Amino acid sequence: MAIFTIIGGAIAGALFGGSALAASLIGGALALGTQLALSYLNRPKKTLSTAVQGQVQLGGDIAAQVLFGTGKTKGHRIYYAKWGAGNQNNDEVFVLANGRCDGLEPYIYFYGEKYDLISQTPVGNEHARYTVDGFGAALVIKFYDGRPGQLADSELVSATSALGNPWKSTSTVAGHAYVVVSRTWSASLFGKGRPEFEFVLRGNCWYDPRLDDTVSGGEGDHRLDDPSTWEHTLNPAIHRLNFHLGLRGALSGDVLVGVGKSINQIDVAMHMVAANVCDAERTVGGNTIPTYHCNQWVSAEDDHIAVLQTFEDAMAGYAVNRAGLDGVLAGAAQTPVLEITDADIRADAPRKSKNRRSGFDGVNILSGQFTSIESQWNPESLTTVSVNADIAADGRKRPKGNDFLQVTDPDIAQYLLNIRYRQNRKAKQRSLPVSRKVGARVQPGDWVTYDGIDWLITKWGFDEQFQFTLELSETGSDIYDEEGIDAGPVVVPGSSPANPSLISTVANFNVAAGLITGTNGAQIPALEFTWDDPQDPTITAVRIEYRKAGTSAPVLTATATDVPSGALIVSEGVQSSTQYEARATVTIRPDRLKTFTSWVTTAEATVPLQVILGEVAQDVAGTLESMRADHNSLRALVTDLADTVSGAGLSNRLTLGRVQTRVGTAEATVKSEIITRASETGALAADITNLEASLTDVETDISANASAISATQASVSALDGDVTALASDVTAVEAVAGQASAGGLIKWEATAAPSGVLARFSIYGKATSGGTYRDGGASLDITATEAFWNFFSDQFRILKPDGTPIAVFGSDAGDLVLQNIRVGTVTFDQLSSANGKLVLKGSGDDASIEVFS
Repeated sequence: MAIFTIIGGAIAGALFGGSALAASLIGGALALGTQLALSYLNRPKKTLSTAVQGQVQLGGDIAAQVLFGTGKTKGHRIYYAKWGAGNQNNDEVFVLANGRCDGLEPYIYFYGEKYDLISQTPVGNEHARYTVDGFGAALVIKFYDGRPGQLADSELVSATSALGNPWKSTSTVAGHAYVVVSRTWSASLFGKGRPEFEFVLRGNCWYDPRLDDTVSGGEGDHRLDDPSTWEHTLNPAIHRLNFHLGLRGALSGDVLVGVGKSINQIDVAMHMVAANVCDAERTVGGNTIPTYHCNQWVSAEDDHIAVLQTFEDAMAGYAVNRAGLDGVLAGAAQTPVLEITDADIRADAPRKSKNRRSGFDGVNILSGQFTSIESQWNPESLTTVSVNADIAADGRKRPKGNDFLQVTDPDIAQYLLNIRYRQNRKAKQRSLPVSRKVGARVQPGDWVTYDGIDWLITKWGFDEQFQFTLELSETGSDIYDEEGIDAGPVVVPGSSPANPSLISTVANFNVAAGLITGTNGAQIPALEFTWDDPQDPTITAVRIEYRKAGTSAPVLTATATDVPSGALIVSEGVQSSTQYEARATVTIRPDRLKTFTSWVTTAEATVPLQVILGEVAQDVAGTLESMRADHNSLRALVTDLADTVSGAGLSNRLTLGRVQTRVGTAEATVKSEIITRASETGALAADITNLEASLTDVETDISANASAISATQASVSALDGDVTALASDVTAVEAVAGQASAGGLIKWEATAAPSGVLARFSIYGKATSGGTYRDGGASLDITATEAFWNFFSDQFRILKPDGTPIAVFGSDAGDLVLQNIRVGTVTFDQLSSANGKLVLKGSGDDASIEVFS
């Protein structure tokens, strides 16, 4: 430091007539390497402090905290007492902040809602007294601002004097702003439980040198050594000045919150200029607002640099250190102090240029949040700043975020976001060796013009030969131009949220009747229960009771563990042609009071069983018709094949009476030759000898009439000129003896179709005797969404181990007939004997047995 002081003195003697002040300034500037920090978007943020202090603080180990501007807090609860008949009176004391504060905003939050405060005449030592709109004398709030010499709350001292933990006359809570909340129990007013209060505090009063007429340029009664003269402010430059000074204890003088510098270590004049920039008024959307403001809770445990950067961010500014004095530059356009020409640049040192930021530092998409008072002091998003031309120039998207949670006005926050984006896009930098004449006229934070561009001096210094060098960063008045910057987002206050601790069941519970498709493809009646998501993680399940409408029993139950989904479908115990009613409650962990919803009834009855069976019958009938058609088509194929071969001169060998073709090489050859030669006149007769050689397994029995064939449907379709996109494998048999015949087939089929049955396995049988016939079968159908069996049969039987058949069920005149059945519990409406003589009734509130003679 000594060498720098000597150098500074030499320069001061040569340039400023040996001024001691000049010597100290120049030496300090050189020693500290004066500069501005421009990488604000990439700086680490070491504090989470915002305009909101969101937790009730308990216990004695709580760091001192102050509020710059206005903010919301739940406070630090230091006392609770209950007294009076039945302990109906409750008093709580909450410390809000260290130091003297300006007062409470005229509203308060609890039960998730906003309530107005109604000012009352103060009593005793109170600074202010309020009741809450709608609560009358049952809720009284008394405010103490933390001024020196404040006394204890006399009402609280008197009311608690007989208690084991009285509030004493010495309990003045000196040096703290606090509130006393007095509640008188009322079931109608406090039925939602014990309220958790959120106070909106106009924070600490601070020293403003612009209002101190003992300071050059100041005018007013503020005095640095008299906190009683200080006033509340939202100005971030004044906040920054006072954070450097620090909040000190009234008796000890120790710094409680802040840096603790003396006024001589701070560039007061620069803070005054910045404060004027912040207070300059702008008009947005017809409203007059300051250019910048700040609302910030700061704790004694917060990082000093991070807190200072928060104040600087609130005014789109930069920290400046000029010769050891800490200053700040607010975001605003300046008039350049001079123009640097080539004649002002020394030729004995190199110039350095940089025209682009690195990919890490560059930004072309900037988003952020602010604290919205309209949203009950919760964060809300700003309009993202992005320019397509910048993205194209960078070759890719470079997003970053910069929140302004210390700002509560959306228009100010939106302006700040745009400024930070524009500052970052000014990427050019220069390092210029300049003459002593230029170097002596400028200082860090000044604007200069060079090469047709405005520049901000970010660093100023000289070497041992008194050769000056300036570090410049590109700037411009367009950065702060309001044109092109939209107003901030309009936040519409939302509905007051329900207090989770008060939710005892789900809301908007309802039940509806419908159908679901089972795993076997059948549709069965079901109930769907719905409710609103309670958005409460302590509710772990919704428990539902349902029953037939108008009855008291039996009551069935269901449980939904996916509470946020708001829906549950059940089919268990649900019968057709029945209206149901249901109600719900919740499972809560940890447990608290739970209630049931009221019973709600389905608008319609469940679908009748006849409708469901009718749909199944249609499916079975359609399948049977398809199977019959397959059988008849295959039988016609056998006949055509026999006729074709007979017409070619082989009638002595092949007749329709009996044709057996085994799947194999011979069969494939026959089918291939028939398909190929069918359109060639005479070609089939010419190749009879070759065909006979291939039919090595064909046997002819003139005395019998039977046939068997295995073929693919593709081959049959090609022969008949039918459409393709169908593949099947069919095995069929046919036998005829006089007036009796029998036939059957097994078929695999696959089709390339956009809908319908995609795959089918069919079994079909048919028998004729005496001019009448019976047939039956089964099929496995597979569609795009399900798989199911269709059966066509008079009766289902199960064989005992000894082979004896047991009829299980069948059909009679369209009815399903069950027999030889042993069942467990049966739920029924009515059972009737076949002759109608015995009737068992189980519906309604009563059950009965009726016997008719």
